[in-house]
Amino acid sequence: MEEKKKKVLRKKPEDKKKSGAPIKWTDTKLKNLADKMLKYFKADESKRRLQQFCIDNDLLAQNMSEFAQISPYFSESLKKVKQICEQRTIDFAEETNTTFGIFNLKCNYGWVDKQVIEQNTTLSVEGSFASAIKEIGDAAK
Repeated sequence: MEEKKKKVLRKKPEDKKKSGAPIKWTDTKLKNLADKMLKYFKADESKRRLQQFCIDNDLLAQNMSEFAQISPYFSESLKKVKQICEQRTIDFAEETNTTFGIFNLKCNYGWVDKQVIEQNTTLSVEGSFASAIKEIGDAAK
């Protein structure tokens, strides 16, 4: 009985994905990324999450703050995008679910509830009011 040899398909070396050091983010690359990010958010009014931009562009969201430290241009662009996202979240909350919008703004944009405490206190003065005023006037002299 003859044994059949199985053919094993192997990838050619040129078919392999390139591996090695990660991309070096130069000022030019960061400027291009910043421009792409601004265009992404200005082109579509429904975009209101920076995380989605990162997913769509195969980036880690945590790298955004690192990029902002490297490039002042990227930092300014990121601030603009965050303002756009915050305003769109406010608009979304007004149009649909206010509770969720407020929750989102507190979690992602540092919003806090302002608590107003009213306090009524009474001060009792022993003795006559006139004598207390006289003592204050004498002390001021």
